[in-house]
Order: sequence, then structure tokens, then C-alpha cells
Amino acid sequence: MKIRSFVFYATVLAVLCAVSIVGIGAARGWFTAASRQAVSAPVDERLEIEMVTLRRFGFEPSAITRSSKGFLLKVNNRLNQPTLALSLNQLQNNHVSAKVREVNLSSGQIDWTAYLTLSPGEYELTEASHPGWKCRITVANP
Repeated sequence: MKIRSFVFYATVLAVLCAVSIVGIGAARGWFTAASRQAVSAPVDERLEIEMVTLRRFGFEPSAITRSSKGFLLKVNNRLNQPTLALSLNQLQNNHVSAKVREVNLSSGQIDWTAYLTLSPGEYELTEASHPGWKCRITVANP
């Protein structure tokens, strides 16, 4: 009888833990469509990753230089703000010439990841509410 009670309570505890994890994950946006998007890259090449962290004083690092080969850009959001509006813009003579990507991170979304293939030139990653927060991405010729 004691073994059946133990198994019963262990099963109930496991189910409660699973339900709690799913509830917390749903509240934090772990299961949104954006978090399930597959990132595709050529199979025969190594995937390069550039990591940028957004902190209360801006982007770290504030500048990246890389080749024109495709890469994964990962922005780690370490702010406690309800929403963020990130923009990746191409620059010409230090002025925005074209928008490459825009993404809005809502409450619970911690990070943003995108596979990018950028042509040689200057780019700038910004956050709309903080014009001084910039990460310059320089893409060199191969």
C-alpha cells in the first residue's frame, strides 16, 4: 500500500511540475511562433554567430566587423522593459539608406535571433526608445 501511495504522489508532483513549467513558459513567450522559427543556413558551411547584449547603457559590443558571409545575429536582451523595438539599418555616409530588419520584442521575449546575409557596407542596430544605443556592424568585402 505504501508503494502505491508513493507512486501516486510522485505522479501528481510530476504532473504539477510539468503544468507549472508550461504555464510559466507560455507567460514568458517561450512558445511563440517567433521562438519556433527555424534558422536555415547552408549545410556545407560552418554557421558563424555574432552575439550582442542589450544592457541598460546600450549594446555590447558597440561595433562588430565581419565578412559578407551569412551569419546568425543573436541579440541577448538583458533589460527589464515591457517592449523593445529593434531596427537593423544600412548606412550610407552615416545616414540610414535602407531598413534591413525591424523586430518588436514584447514582454517575456528575452532574445532575438536572425540569419543575415549582408552585402559589404555599414549597418547599425538600434533600439527605437533609446537613440543613443547603437551597435555598428561593418561588413567587409570577402
